[in-house]
Amino acid sequence: MLIDTHVHTAESSECADMSARDLVTKYKALGYGGFVTADHMKAEDLRWFAPLPWRKKAERWLRGYRSAKAAAGDSFTVLLGMEIRFLDSKNDYLLFGIDEDFVLDNPNLHRYPNLKFFRPLAEKYDVLIVQAHPFRVGMTISDRKLLDGAEVLNGGPDHENNNEAAQHWAQLHGLIPTAGSDYHGRDLPHHCRKPEDFRYEHYGLRPEKPVQTAAQLAQILREGKYSLASI
Repeated sequence: MLIDTHVHTAESSECADMSARDLVTKYKALGYGGFVTADHMKAEDLRWFAPLPWRKKAERWLRGYRSAKAAAGDSFTVLLGMEIRFLDSKNDYLLFGIDEDFVLDNPNLHRYPNLKFFRPLAEKYDVLIVQAHPFRVGMTISDRKLLDGAEVLNGGPDHENNNEAAQHWAQLHGLIPTAGSDYHGRDLPHHCRKPEDFRYEHYGLRPEKPVQTAAQLAQILREGKYSLASI
């Protein structure tokens, strides 16, 4: 079972342009057994429905996950995750082990000031915090004491991710390593002269046993019972 831990849906991430249903079809064809919807939770993306109360914001944000889950049926695993950004920087963090109640019951997740302020909430809900693409140009390295892991393989083609540096850093500090494609389904950007210049690297995890829930995936990550993989 190969799971991509970092996928974005058009329904919930402003920067994505592939529907959740089409993502399921694509990932089945690629040979994956599932993916984690890691749609953006940040102030810029939620500004379009700012007047709404939090519950309605959260319901709107959950559309991508719910659509993918409905499209997948029993033949493909769709897990809820999140790529959250705090107000103090451009850093992004992947959350593993969350469920819908976590999103619905904690208002204004997109307005948290920083990682230190958010960490107690993650601990309360037993949620893993993994810094996404920590060595991407423009990012800053977070305090490792506030992290559980680091994304050491990021397949996004439109950034300099410096995955080798991320792998070394995670190993040096005993951080949980994750891998994901950071797939947005974008059309070819104007600055790429050839289609081959813009190609996602399809990464993921191979757990030692099948995963059916986000909580199970978080537990497998904690126990290290998986391997990093690519297609």
